[in-house]
Amino acid sequence: PVLLMVLLGQTLIAGLLMHRFDSPDMKFLTGVLGTGVALLTLSYLVAGTFEQGLTTAESIAVALVVIASAGMARLFHSERSVLWFAPWLLAMGWASATFRELPQGQMAVTLLWALTGAALMFVASRTLDRQFLTAGLGTLAVTAGKLIFVDLIAVDVLWRAGLFFIVGSLFMRLAFVLPKLMDPPEGGETSEQPEPDAPSADLVGSGTGPIG
Repeated sequence: PVLLMVLLGQTLIAGLLMHRFDSPDMKFLTGVLGTGVALLTLSYLVAGTFEQGLTTAESIAVALVVIASAGMARLFHSERSVLWFAPWLLAMGWASATFRELPQGQMAVTLLWALTGAALMFVASRTLDRQFLTAGLGTLAVTAGKLIFVDLIAVDVLWRAGLFFIVGSLFMRLAFVLPKLMDPPEGGETSEQPEPDAPSADLVGSGTGPIG
C-alpha cells in the first residue's frame, strides 16, 4: 500500500494545482495519476474480495482513496456521474473486501450496504439531489441482489432471517419515500397565492386619478 499512498498524494497535489491554475498539463497529469490510483485500488479490491481479503494496512489505504476521491468530486462540483460513481463503487468494494473474512462477514457486508443505501436515500429526501437518489437506489439494488444470490448460501439460517427482515423493512420504507423523491416540484405551485392583492393596488391607483 505504500505505492498506492504515494500515487494518491501526487494525485491530490496535481488535482489541487489543476483546480487552482486550470492548466491543461495539470489536467493530463491528474488524469494519468488518478488512473494509476484507480487501477491499483481495483487490484487490491479484486484480490481482497475473491482471494484472501485485505490486510489492515491495505484496508486503511483503500479507505483513504475512497475519502480522497469523494473529496475531489466535491471540490470540483462536478455534475459528471463518473466522478460521483467512483467513490461509491470503491466504498462498496472496500466494505466487501474488508469484512467478508470476519465471522458472518457476508451478513456484515449486506447490512453495511443496506444502511449505506438507506443513508443515501435519507440525504436525497432532505436535499432532493438526484445524485444521492441514484446512488441510494443503486446501493439497495446491489444489496437485494447479494441477499438473493450470495447470502442465501453463505449466511446461517437464523442470521439470514434477521437480515431479510431488516432489508425488507428498508424496502418497505422506500416504497413510501420514493414517490415523493421522484416528483419534488409539486409543492412549489402553492406559492402563487399572493396574486389577489394585485387588484386592490390597481383600485387604489385608479381611484386617485379623478381626484387629481
